[in-house]
Amino acid sequence: MKAKLKNIYRRKLREQDGLAIWIVDGATIRSLLYTDFVMGGTEARYAFIPKNEVWIDNAISGEEMEYTITHEIEERKLMMEAKLSYGDAHDKAVEVEQKMRKKDIAEVKEHEEKLGEVENKIYETYGN
Repeated sequence: MKAKLKNIYRRKLREQDGLAIWIVDGATIRSLLYTDFVMGGTEARYAFIPKNEVWIDNAISGEEMEYTITHEIEERKLMMEAKLSYGDAHDKAVEVEQKMRKKDIAEVKEHEEKLGEVENKIYETYGN
């Protein structure tokens, strides 16, 4: 079965590692192409994604976006270059993603510890 990719793309985020990172309409993909599309994907997993594109579901939070992009790029690389199965590539990509999350948590904790106490004061609002 073939389908025209219409009303899928929302915004090109950037180019990374020779791949176009696209924000896509996840709800449309789930209703027209694949009901289990969640968070993101590449052509290594989904035949409907054009070559050298990473799709990121527009329903994903900003906080999760970079983890998902990293996960999808790593998973694609492992499937296409190392010829791993989806399951094995996915598990290894999760490991990379978890290291990234732990690093970010440590960075946040370090930043907050450096801040010390902040003043709990609300400034005059605009127009009042």
